[in-house]
Amino acid sequence: MTFTARFGGTVCGDCEEKIRAGDEVQYNGQHVLVHALCPEVRDLLAASETCPRCFLELPATGECGVCA
Repeated sequence: MTFTARFGGTVCGDCEEKIRAGDEVQYNGQHVLVHALCPEVRDLLAASETCPRCFLELPATGECGVCA
């Protein structure tokens, strides 16, 4: 079960970054506080650019392989 951290300063048991007040957190099986989604995972899940014609995610080149 996740909850919003009211206080910061504790280190996440998974990614070892500090938990800040307002972060979504949970306890793992060993009663250690961890982020619900660690910052590097959130960054990977962030929306990337999409093709304006077919709405598929663009590769690193920035050119759509479907519509090109």
